[in-house]
Amino acid sequence: MKANRVIGALWMLLGCYSMSDLPWSWLATKPPPHVWYALAICSLIYLVGILAGVCLFCGLKWARWLLCLTAAFVVFGSIVKVASSEAPLAASCLWHAALGVFALVLLVPLFLPCREPVA
Repeated sequence: MKANRVIGALWMLLGCYSMSDLPWSWLATKPPPHVWYALAICSLIYLVGILAGVCLFCGLKWARWLLCLTAAFVVFGSIVKVASSEAPLAASCLWHAALGVFALVLLVPLFLPCREPVA
């Protein structure tokens, strides 16, 4: 199905960018040591998203549910980030808001049943 391949490719790009941007943005703020566990969890969620995107791109249907869980975590994290921000119009907050909308929009086709051609 073409839609699954497109969604898989988009999640691979999103995950790769987020995995490369996340540590640098956290290093710039110099968080306390106990916050690094949250960084590790966020990185694992994006890594699962990348792997599920690759599997969905290759045609494995079970990866849709893994991407649904990843998208739900991304939406939740984006809402928390934007709600807890002191400057909601800052570039990082706008990026997280766009990321949350992107994940929310992609949740809809992932939950729809895929129809295989009958022949």
